[in-house]
Amino acid sequence: ADYGTDHVWNLVFNTTDNLGYGYKSEDGCSFTFNGPLNYSGGANDDLLIGAGPGNGGPQYFMTGDIEEVIVFNVAVNNAQRILITNYLAAKYGITLANNDVYNEDDAGNGNFDHDVAGIGRVDASNIHTDSRGTGIVQILNPAGLDDDEFLMWGHDGGVELGTENTDVPIGVDARFARVWRVSEANASGTAVDVGSIDIRWDLTGKTPVVAADLRLLVDSDNDGTFTDETPISGATIVGGNVFEFAGVSAITNNLRFTLGTSDASATPLTTTSPTTQLVELIYYNENHVGIGTSTPDEMLTVNGTIHTKEVRVDLNVPGPDYVFEETYDLLSLSEIEAYIKANKHLPYIPSAAEMETNGVKLGEMNMLLLKKIEELTLYIINQEKRIKELESKSQRYDPKY
Repeated sequence: ADYGTDHVWNLVFNTTDNLGYGYKSEDGCSFTFNGPLNYSGGANDDLLIGAGPGNGGPQYFMTGDIEEVIVFNVAVNNAQRILITNYLAAKYGITLANNDVYNEDDAGNGNFDHDVAGIGRVDASNIHTDSRGTGIVQILNPAGLDDDEFLMWGHDGGVELGTENTDVPIGVDARFARVWRVSEANASGTAVDVGSIDIRWDLTGKTPVVAADLRLLVDSDNDGTFTDETPISGATIVGGNVFEFAGVSAITNNLRFTLGTSDASATPLTTTSPTTQLVELIYYNENHVGIGTSTPDEMLTVNGTIHTKEVRVDLNVPGPDYVFEETYDLLSLSEIEAYIKANKHLPYIPSAAEMETNGVKLGEMNMLLLKKIEELTLYIINQEKRIKELESKSQRYDPKY
């Protein structure tokens, strides 16, 4: 048994040969079973997933979770099976033992594990040359696709809007904040060349779009920026709101790419629907929600300014009225002076470096500031008592009295 390890599995049934196969998608056939799928004795019964058959085979139920089941109504060839397996491995963070074609989902490569799709060829009978997947990018018509060659792509989860206007080359006003990355490799992960490709962008909802304004941006030197790149023009509309750059040879193994506009007024690459735009700016990651960020680190993470009438914060620290208790140990002003000289900030208040690194927790910080105000009040009261005491002594020794 392989407990505690995630896998992608295939189940194939060939009605012509009356033979079924079950195997890990990245491996060869792990086991076969003969005859029709008749686990309870009758022909053509329902397929059981996660349970053993009752016809003399293994008597057990699976211990584990099934995250996703994909069913096809056509036979999936071996090239398609490898592509599907890499898509699922990227989506669920599964390490493949074999046929690990797509590695841009690795943390070291930037986690480009969203909307993964691809084209590829095992041999002349097992080939897939046109793919889009669940995203807006479609790649097709590879000019030099040979046996054991694949090209797969995915994006980083950035905003699919033309909001990035700093990391752009000369002649480009703005680009998608979302960036894609490509693996062009064989089943062993070695780089290959599938030849030039056609790349299409479905810009439905991004109207207006002028084809002549579109620019394909490729990070050809792989330095993570597009400012030093030469934009690729020549997009044509192929129907609906789909635009194509034909015969592109600049997109190769491990390179990043995205889409920009040379005229953000005529082709803004944003959405005409405020509702759609809001949805595209919101990301969900397990129990976390991000607005303007695809990597929220709290239940709600906002990458931007919040404008609201009021914020109510529930306290998880005590209110500082304990400062007024007789037992409270109020530091002397000389002690505070010594602390400030040594640390360059007030006692119990985070330093500037700490706040810049960790941010500021509003509830906690407001209570710390209130504590300082209450301590200042005590200092003022003590100072007033001291002043009155000195005035009284002065009056006793003043000849006028």
